[in-house]
Amino acid sequence: SRANAAVKGGRYLFEARIVEMLNPVESGRVSGQAMPRQHVRVGFSVQGSPLLPAADSDGIALFDSEGFYNSGRGRLPVAQMRLGRGQVIGVLLNLEPASPNANT
Repeated sequence: SRANAAVKGGRYLFEARIVEMLNPVESGRVSGQAMPRQHVRVGFSVQGSPLLPAADSDGIALFDSEGFYNSGRGRLPVAQMRLGRGQVIGVLLNLEPASPNANT
């Protein structure tokens, strides 16, 4: 899903919990068919950015369930493992100018 309201100041935390992980063996895979990937991405983007941005899209900052940080500069590993069932991924945007961690 995507928010459609502008973020102008304050702190914003968005989280997603992995509630189900499907085992490809259980799905009745037919030989030769590609299996869909389970993937979660949580982050922020600027107005006008694509709904499903590529890893090198300008104006995005997001984290994914495979342990990578994605931005206009590329895809960087930030975690040593992928997310699994029951785990939570979250991202905090801090726009408070008085905060020591402003604009992070």
